[in-house]
Order: sequence, then structure tokens, then C-alpha cells
Amino acid sequence: MSSVQSLLRQPIIHISDNNTLAHYCEHWLRCRLLAIDTEFMRVDTYYPIAAVIQVNDGQANYLIDPLCITQWSPLTQVMACDDVIKAFHACSEDLDVFNNLLGVLPVKLFDTQIAAALLGIGASVGYGNLVNECLGVLLPKGETRSNWLVRPLSDGQVHYAALDVDYLFELASLLEKKLQDLERESWLYEECETAIFNYQSNLDPASSFYKSNNTWRLDAKSLVLAKQLFEWRENTAREKNIPKTRIIKDAQIFEVLSRMPSQLSDLKNIGLHDSTIRKLGKSILEIVSGEITEDMQLTVRTTALPLTKSERDKVKKMRGYVTELAQQHAIAPEVLIKKAVYQDIARNLTADLTYLEALQQSTKGWRQAFLKSLCPPVDPVNIDSI
Repeated sequence: MSSVQSLLRQPIIHISDNNTLAHYCEHWLRCRLLAIDTEFMRVDTYYPIAAVIQVNDGQANYLIDPLCITQWSPLTQVMACDDVIKAFHACSEDLDVFNNLLGVLPVKLFDTQIAAALLGIGASVGYGNLVNECLGVLLPKGETRSNWLVRPLSDGQVHYAALDVDYLFELASLLEKKLQDLERESWLYEECETAIFNYQSNLDPASSFYKSNNTWRLDAKSLVLAKQLFEWRENTAREKNIPKTRIIKDAQIFEVLSRMPSQLSDLKNIGLHDSTIRKLGKSILEIVSGEITEDMQLTVRTTALPLTKSERDKVKKMRGYVTELAQQHAIAPEVLIKKAVYQDIARNLTADLTYLEALQQSTKGWRQAFLKSLCPPVDPVNIDSI
């Protein structure tokens, strides 16, 4: 018996036809909690290709074969059911799988990585490390990079896939109880709803443009062109189902804006591949040579200027304050206050505020309620004094 197989505690049930999937989905709709994971391939495509969907209901490890299933409505119903908690770990890529495969995102999402941060175990903790930390089990990583689209799956792949959810169910149950004890369960669901919202926001073809840190360097006309190039790249990648970096990289977009090429040979000097220039070069030239009106310029916002030294010093001291605060209350400081909040305070808030008051004004939801519950402030230092 392999080491992976010996770690499995529950049976493996393969689901490779529509009727079997419908049967188990009917059962899962009556469950309170499901642990879910996915294996997929995304090497030469824009969209992930679902290869295995793993489910654990506390009784067995179910491996669904997306290459054999054609009727997904029963699983779609499960994912959309508000009565069933769906536990994932670091769910962002899983959201992409389900959105593209089923056209639905999980309702009542419970992300164990987020739960760990809210419990002070750590921010962005990997699944294996979290299982080891909470359950005392060391999981192997042997099949992480294997080809999950090959059939039949190897025994190692089957056992590895099952292992991912075998312990996830217990892990989610344990973390849920800890959150309840600290009255932070609502925090978890608020954060998971935010994760869903952020995922949906990133579906905007211009999202990469707005997340870029370099647009502050651009003038009004170049800003419009940058947004158009980012949107064009995203839409082209989706249409052709190829990775967007295979079309043009972010740095090359800004190089295009710097050089303003007028012919295909100019794109060669920027470093674009010959095949990209041949197939898509004209589209790039059409964008950069297009007319930019004043109205268009007014609709595009730039990213903020980099922080000054004084502002960076404020951020550093605020981070120290929040780290101390988070440690006192067993919360990962990275999840308590986000980077953008520090920067916003350093740039904009007035000098007559303490750290705590500034943070209260710049946050919302559970964070603001938590910060307002701290009375008196742990360290009522005036922001202007740093």
C-alpha cells in the first residue's frame, strides 16, 4: 500500500455518467457541508479545462469525471443551494473552473484559507501546511503537476485527488467550530462574498488595466490607449482561448505606448512573436492610431502616484501598529487591514486622527465593527506625529 493510499480514511466513489451524478447530487442537497476541490489543466488555454471534481460529504470521496459528464444541471443546483456549505481551500481557481464549466459560482462558500487568516493561523497558508497545523497530518504533493486529462487516471492521481477532500471536510468542520467560538463565522462569510465579488469584477476585460501599477506614468491619451489595449488583449484571449500573455505582455503594452509603432516591423523591435505580429499586429496598430476624444480621456482613471517617503513611513508604522493589534486578537494582520487601506490613510486622512480612528473610517463591515469595539484604543498615537 502506498503512503498516499494509507492516508485515505474514506472510500473513493467514481462518478462518470449523468445518472450517477444526478443520484449523488440529490443526496448532497440534503447535506449541511460539502468539501470540494478541482483538478484542471491550463497550459495552452485561457479557460481552465476541468479534469476532476472532488467532493466529500463526510462519508466518502467522490471523484467526478468532467470528460464523461454531459448533464451538469444537478451539480449546478447543488452549487447554487444556500442550505449547503461548500468548503474550498484558496478558491479563486476553483471559482474559474465552476464559472466556465457550470456557469455558476458556489453559494454559501467557506474558504479554509480565509478561515485560517481570521483565526490568526496565518495568511495565505497552503492546504498541506494547514492540514498539518490543524490535524497533524503531513500530506504528499506528488501528483500536483501531472497531466489530469489523461485517461485512465493513474492510481497515484486517484488517491491524490481523493486525499485533497478527505481531510478538507474535517478541516472545514474544525475551523468552523473555532470561528463560532470566537463569534467570527459571519466574518468568514463576509470575506467569501467579497472573494466572489472580486472574481466577478475581474471578469471585466479592463480589470488588468485597472490593476496595473504603471498607469500613473501615462498622459490622458495614453491612458485611453492602454485601456483599449488591455481590453483588446483580454477579449482576444477569450475568443481564441489562449493565454493572454501569449498575445502581448503587460510590459510590452507599455512599450507600445512609449514607441507608438506605425508599422508591423516596429512591433518586432518591441519583442512580439512573429506569429502574433502576423495574426494580430494590424489590430494593435489600429488601436494606437485611433482617434482619442476628450470625452474618452475623461472616462479613464489612472492609478495613484507612488507613495512619498513620508507616506511610506506612515504605512510602515501603521503596519506595526496593526500587527501588534492583530496578534493580540489572533487575526492575521494581512487580512485585518489591506494594503490599499494603509495607502489611502497615508495619502488622505487628516492629522487629528489616531491610528484606530483612521482605520475605523477607512474600513467597513466586520473590520470596522471590530475596530470600533476596541475601547480604549491600544495605541492612540496621532498620525501626524510619525
